[in-house]
Amino acid sequence: MSCVANLRSIADGFMQYADDNSNRFPDPQALDQSWEKCLSAYISNPDPFRCPGDQEIYPILGSSYDWRDTGVFQTTLAGRAFYDMNRSNAVLAFESLPGWHAKQKMNAAFLDGSAQVMDQQACLADLQSPIRDAAGP
Repeated sequence: MSCVANLRSIADGFMQYADDNSNRFPDPQALDQSWEKCLSAYISNPDPFRCPGDQEIYPILGSSYDWRDTGVFQTTLAGRAFYDMNRSNAVLAFESLPGWHAKQKMNAAFLDGSAQVMDQQACLADLQSPIRDAAGP
């Protein structure tokens, strides 16, 4: 439950960051700082980047999560504006590795601010899907 709450806070942090930055998501490469650092002022949880089930990634990197910074224009949110997307159900942030809570499952937050447990293959497939539906505006 706390991992899903962390992801909701992270999603909210992304939205607040965008509100303050011309409706754009952070671009860590252009800003030369991590996405976690970009969001830190917008998240009030004491340790929002730590999943309680993660004993592997957090101790090394200081974050259990990753986000939709894919490096591919059609699928990334890094540096993109809200109007660049039309899928509110797109994965925004997610656990860095599956299986911390249940086999073949991972927690993820979506552009609409919700967060839930999902099948790891569905999460990874979503990250490879364009942020705009072909039929959308």
